[in-house]
Amino acid sequence: MTNPIGMTNPIGTTGTNRPVASAQPPTPPHRQSGAWQSGAQPSRTESGNASRRRPRARRTQPSRVPNGRLSLWGCIRGEFVRLFALASTYWLLGITLVLLPAGAAMNAWTIHWSMGVDPQTAKPLDTPNPVDVVDLWISVSGFVSTVAIVTGIFGVLAITSEYSTKSIQATLTANPKRLTMITAKIIAISVTVFVVALAGLMISWAIVSIMSSDWSITQLSGREWRLPWVSLFGGAAVLVLMALMAFGVGAICRSTPGALFGYIAILTILPNILTIVSVMAKEFKWVGTVAAFMPGSSIDRFLQMNATSPTLSAVSYDYFVPNWWQSLLVLVGWTVVSVVIGALVVRRADIK
Repeated sequence: MTNPIGMTNPIGTTGTNRPVASAQPPTPPHRQSGAWQSGAQPSRTESGNASRRRPRARRTQPSRVPNGRLSLWGCIRGEFVRLFALASTYWLLGITLVLLPAGAAMNAWTIHWSMGVDPQTAKPLDTPNPVDVVDLWISVSGFVSTVAIVTGIFGVLAITSEYSTKSIQATLTANPKRLTMITAKIIAISVTVFVVALAGLMISWAIVSIMSSDWSITQLSGREWRLPWVSLFGGAAVLVLMALMAFGVGAICRSTPGALFGYIAILTILPNILTIVSVMAKEFKWVGTVAAFMPGSSIDRFLQMNATSPTLSAVSYDYFVPNWWQSLLVLVGWTVVSVVIGALVVRRADIK
């Protein structure tokens, strides 16, 4: 229907002049009830329901590492995890725990057998001679020089395994401070080797004590009271020094075969060659002194404390040989030089 001026009615009407309902959304119930009319506020119940329906923001948890900075203790824990993730660690530590008691038992049995045999006729004696207690304590740590090869392999693999598998890149990415990394490795290696070596030596002492319970044994006298401490704690300390020296050799070579050959050559091959030269060539007696300053020779002299017994007679040399405490300083010197050179190489050398 058109209006008098000829325009269409915007509202729209029917033939009965009733307005047509417009298409608008239905009014919410709370608005129909007049709750929000002319600025009226919603009730407390309605506002509480609305607040409960809102998702709350989660609170961020504080970081366990303050400021995301590396700490020495965190690096040490990481090195322990890395060491015990290697299968070789369990094999080498297990071999250490087996070799030390086994060697002590064999040495003690050999000493007891020799005391019951006539050295001239090789016939059994009716009454065996008493076993010197010095020999028994030396037998407790008698396999330390042999086990030094095992702990040396452990020290070499602690550093060269990362270079061989290229995991050293991830290690230095997580910890760019190379000296901190080396310090953490040294602490982890020292603690692990000392605990395992001391446990092995304690087991050796227990086995030798059980074996010699019904033997005739002499008593310690004079300066020999320090021998038990040197055999137990000194033997464990020696194995720690050898593991750290091998770690330094491994840091220098950064190759497992080269580091193992270099360590074994220093420990066993070179001393034997130098000793043979000093014996064969009388004019090169000074070579014997050089051989006496090698790690392999220093280990036995330190653990024996220059003690004498019926089976361990004192040997005289016509050239200078360090005594027992000087031999310990020699071992410390070898370890310090090896670790310092290895740390300098790791700090300055590029990762390939």
